[in-house]
Amino acid sequence: MKKRRNTLLTVFGILLILIGIFLAILPSLTNNLVKNESHKVVETLEELTAEDLKENDLVEGVFDYEAINNISATKTLINRPNYNADQIIGQLVIPELDINLSLFNSLTDGNLLAGVTTMKAGQVMGEANYTIAGHYTDTKNVLLNQLVNAQKGQTIKLTNKESIYEYEIIDLIKVKSTDTFMLNDSQTQHYGHHILSIMSCYYYDTDHRWFVIGELVDTYAYSQDKMIQK
Repeated sequence: MKKRRNTLLTVFGILLILIGIFLAILPSLTNNLVKNESHKVVETLEELTAEDLKENDLVEGVFDYEAINNISATKTLINRPNYNADQIIGQLVIPELDINLSLFNSLTDGNLLAGVTTMKAGQVMGEANYTIAGHYTDTKNVLLNQLVNAQKGQTIKLTNKESIYEYEIIDLIKVKSTDTFMLNDSQTQHYGHHILSIMSCYYYDTDHRWFVIGELVDTYAYSQDKMIQK
């Protein structure tokens, strides 16, 4: 009886160790899944034409901010990124930060796990306050991990495969999560230019958001080489 009890305790101890190891590597598994998925979506984007992206942009987007969840190790692994390829409308590149992500025209959990999304309906690239949202992660080169390291003067490139809209970062702002005025087109009056506003969480502070603001400085014909070159 005593021997059986000791065996059970040993097995239980091993199980606890295995559970501990699994929980320790779970965040890494999640981030690798998201990283691989976002890279796969960029490969999908390479196969799409400007006409494909234009057609996708005509589809009415979904912008339910309350329905968006933070990245969760368990939920992400169970559900996997469930993005909609028919909602890919462009590409966002910040060369100095090694950010290269597909842009979707609907703000959904699945799309945010595969790239970045627009934040309001009816936006036109290169005009007014073009707003984009993405997830912060604590793993380098996964989604918008490096956005908190942005600096004024760096370049942001946005494309629909017809034109490249080049922006220069002019402002970096940490605001309260309730400061929705940052999404308004009236922000162009504040800065005096057409702007691009990229938003992510400020690390894992759910009460604040991090905004990187770029002003439009150039527009030119699209080519893949021009899009990714530093």
